[in-house]
Amino acid sequence: MGNSTLATKFWKWVAKTFWPWFKKYVWPILRQYVLDVVKWSLEKLRRTAQEWADSRAKARAEEATKRATEAENAATSAASDAEREKHEAVARVWHEVAEQFRQENEALKAKIAEMTAAAESDIAQRTRDTEPSIDFTGDTPVLAIGDAQTPLPALPASSAQ
Repeated sequence: MGNSTLATKFWKWVAKTFWPWFKKYVWPILRQYVLDVVKWSLEKLRRTAQEWADSRAKARAEEATKRATEAENAATSAASDAEREKHEAVARVWHEVAEQFRQENEALKAKIAEMTAAAESDIAQRTRDTEPSIDFTGDTPVLAIGDAQTPLPALPASSAQ
C-alpha cells in the first residue's frame, strides 16, 4: 500500500471519525481552558494596574496631606492674623487636592475594572463563537480556527519500509 493511499485513508478517518469526536469532546475543554487563561490574565492585569494606581495615588495624597500639615503648622506659629489666614487657606487647598487625588484614584480603578471586564466579555464571546474546521477538499487539509488558517503537515514517512 503506497503512502498516498495510506494518507488518503488516514484523512478520511480523521474527517469521518476523529474530527467530529474532537469537536464534540475535546474542543469544549480547550475552549474553556483558553477562556480561563484569558480571564486569569485579565484579572492579573487589572490587579497590577489597580495596585499601581493605588500606590501612585497614595503617594500623591500623602504629599498633599504633608503640605497641608506644614501649612497648618505654619498657621499655628504665624506672627499675624493675615499670615495665619494665608496658611490656613493653603492648608485647605492641600486638603482639597489630597481628596481630589483619592477621588481620581477611585475613578481610575473603576475605569480599569470596566475596561478589563469589557475585554473579558468580548474575548469570551469571540471564543464561544469560534468553531474549528478542517477543509479536506485540497491536496493538504487546512485547519481553520477563527481567522487563522494553517495547512496541516503531511504525515511522517513510515520508518519501517
